Amino acid sequence: MKSRSKRILIIVVCVSILFALGSCNSAVNQEGQSEIIDEFTFIDDVGAKFTIEKPYERIVSLYSAHTENLFTLGAGEKVIGVNTASIYPPDAAFLPMYDYREGPEALIAAAPDLVIVRPFINRNYPDYIKALKSAGLTVVSLYPESSSDFERYIMILAMLTGTQDNATRELALLAERLEAIADKTGDIEDKLTVFFEATKSSYRTVTVDSNPAMAIQIAGGINIADDVVAIETGSTIAEYGIEKLMLMADEIDVYISQRGAMNSGGSIVSIPQREGFHAIKAVQEMRILELNEKIISSPTFRYYKGVSEIARMLYPDVMDDYSVYKSDEALTRESYAAITVMFSHTPIFIPSSSHYYEREYYNHTYGLLEDVEWNDDNFDFIETAVMSGFMRSYENEDGSEYFDKDGLVTRADLALTLYIMGDYQTSAKNTDIIDIADCENEAIIQKVVDNGIMFVDSDGYFYPNQTVSANEAIEILERLEGNL
Repeated sequence: MKSRSKRILIIVVCVSILFALGSCNSAVNQEGQSEIIDEFTFIDDVGAKFTIEKPYERIVSLYSAHTENLFTLGAGEKVIGVNTASIYPPDAAFLPMYDYREGPEALIAAAPDLVIVRPFINRNYPDYIKALKSAGLTVVSLYPESSSDFERYIMILAMLTGTQDNATRELALLAERLEAIADKTGDIEDKLTVFFEATKSSYRTVTVDSNPAMAIQIAGGINIADDVVAIETGSTIAEYGIEKLMLMADEIDVYISQRGAMNSGGSIVSIPQREGFHAIKAVQEMRILELNEKIISSPTFRYYKGVSEIARMLYPDVMDDYSVYKSDEALTRESYAAITVMFSHTPIFIPSSSHYYEREYYNHTYGLLEDVEWNDDNFDFIETAVMSGFMRSYENEDGSEYFDKDGLVTRADLALTLYIMGDYQTSAKNTDIIDIADCENEAIIQKVVDNGIMFVDSDGYFYPNQTVSANEAIEILERLEGNL
């Protein structure tokens, strides 16, 4: 039976109101207390009052979470510019970028009818905000301080863009996704304990009312730092310290480190190298998860992905149950991507640098597969499978990439996955493969055959282009486990 507290956490994000729509502004309340007054009027998080006359059509977003949420609400086409940290969804990374730490002239020249900022910018760059307003631009400042503010924040974005129906649907979908995770982990009796490292400075963690702490609870974990106090009013960061960490070392099953620009913890490489850290149970067992702050601390619809990644690390056998794909039908590349990521328990790939798209990549650039939209259900599985080398993408004549989601998996495809995942010995004698010349990568085929993971038939043929079923692929992958 699920705990009442989990249900409350999930209900917090459920949608309850559908607003219609439309702009003038005047000062009203305290910072951090946005309010929806009626279907046309709201107060933002720095106390400015707005009455919406019609949806805005030319929007500049100066906070990456605003950018993500606008695209998720279906208002991406209205966004004409973003801040330098807005690289998700991938389409946003190729829009004109503006930096509030520099002069406002370029943004003003773009003539947006709305600029959406956050209170941090109002506090720290008041002259920039003043210049935008003096140029006649409408500036709205929003930031949900807690999970209970998220629904209101989203509905204000929806009011600004005329996307209330989409907002209602996306909020409900977020609640369903969180509830689905809680359903999977709710009946697990032996709950695992977690330490969440928010910053490597003083080994700080997060308060129990923070998004990461609530994610641990929804994911079915026990937050070992459930008694900490925020370092200052309004913050969700709390001191923990090395002494307390070492006292709890034997009880920490999983060590999670938040990675990102704002508050960054250690890496999966650096954490085991810290003095004394091998005393921590999770470090001894290498149960360390690097978690991108964008999916765990940022107020976006991707929050469920952070919750899911925690649950996958805690209970991989439950969360990565690829048996749902079992079938004697020919296996599609889309389904196979999910199977490979689940089978290997590979964390989903998300770029961590805001400069990611400023360089060229030899094999694949995240998010640029023309036949895989960023909001596809299996986007993360496909991107992770390709980024990990388990599967390959293809290139069109114009240099653009595609994945071929509906294409069928061949024995050669399977051999590539096995080669990347496995650790093989060089065989003293090579197996004779009659059709080795038909294989695109002869060395890979030879290696997996010589190591007894895949076989040739009685006549010595491998048949690299022969398609496989999900059952065949799963059987061969599971054969690999003995070699890992």
